Amino acid sequence: MERMGGRIWAESEIGTGSSFYFDFAADVADISADLQDLDGGSPTPRSRLENKRALIIDDNGSALEMLIRATRSLGMITNGASSLQEGKTHLEREEYDVVLMDAMMTDEDGQDLAEKIKSNRYGEVWLVLLSPLGRGSSSKVMADGWLNKPVKALQLRNLLEDLISHSENETPIAENNAFLEGPIAEARTIRILMAEDNPVNRKVALSMLKRLGYQADVAENGLKVLQALQEKPYDIVLMDVQMPEMDGLEATRRIRDSGYNTCIIAMTAHSMGESRDECLDAGMNAYISKPIEIEELARVLESCIQGCAIAG
Repeated sequence: MERMGGRIWAESEIGTGSSFYFDFAADVADISADLQDLDGGSPTPRSRLENKRALIIDDNGSALEMLIRATRSLGMITNGASSLQEGKTHLEREEYDVVLMDAMMTDEDGQDLAEKIKSNRYGEVWLVLLSPLGRGSSSKVMADGWLNKPVKALQLRNLLEDLISHSENETPIAENNAFLEGPIAEARTIRILMAEDNPVNRKVALSMLKRLGYQADVAENGLKVLQALQEKPYDIVLMDVQMPEMDGLEATRRIRDSGYNTCIIAMTAHSMGESRDECLDAGMNAYISKPIEIEELARVLESCIQGCAIAG
């Protein structure tokens, strides 16, 4: 085993037993050709996964490259990360439909990243953990799916299809959602405009609104907000304070100067230095801190609906 660059070892636990393991360096099988040979029937796997975005996080370079090629062969747009920090950077900068992450990387830092993915910190992203065959998982994270390494072509395609299909077939309003209770559950026709320039933050907020039973139009800066309000009436504006071209404070002042009574909710991070009083002085009705928590969003929306006498 040592001559092959590998090792063999045992792990024992009193009263439980012993497990024996070995590893050695070997070429990683390229499953992209196997995927192309699969007969998926109609609709084809490629059409279902076409242009869906995947992020692979694996510190094994060979496995990472194989999974990148495999997912791209299914028509997906895929990026790879060889470290947790690199993966986090990708998630903060771009939107993804699914993340495939090596389960052996879910130590304290990896578990924190996985939990953020599962809590919709980066939007509605499916999390798949990759575990060496026979090792199981020590991860405490509840993933959306598991794949054994070495990954099999059919298993990879089927799991990705199942996850993506679930997203596409999901009803806009979850009837059994625990957050859809009381007055807020009756307010699904509320017209909401969200002003947010960061695409990841935008996706997260839209996902939360969807879970609460709402839909929202989007504006990327304060100028776009003013244009949108001229084109149609809105009951609520979720206003990011820090935006290019025109920030949320200036946009709010202009909205009030124009005579609009729209309920405006500030969205801002504590680290940016905007105080609650500064937002309220500009004419905003309420304030919510980033990262947004869905319970707080539900509470502020309900308060705004009742306080501004909005009819659903």
